[in-house]
Order: sequence, then structure tokens, then C-alpha cells
Amino acid sequence: MGIRESGNFRPERIALWGERHVISPEVFANISILPRHSKGWRRSYQFFAI
Repeated sequence: MGIRESGNFRPERIALWGERHVISPEVFANISILPRHSKGWRRSYQFFAI
């Protein structure tokens, strides 16, 4: 199995951790907004069999 991840923002940093049978990437975004404003972003995941 595999996973492909994409998004509409540039990651600030990426961390990868794992334990036993689990591997998990964590993607961090730099968010800076003014009060009463908003910001959106999108991440998508595609799972596939190799």
C-alpha cells in the first residue's frame, strides 16, 4: 500500500515519526492572520496498492 499527499500550500516543515507498525508524516503550515480574518488550505490523500 502507498499514500500520495498533496496540498495548495508550501509546508513550513515536515516531521516523520513511527512506532512498531505505524509511520506517520506530520505537515506543518505557517499561519499568520489578522484578527477577524480567515485563511484556508487544502490537503488531499490518495491511497493505492503497489
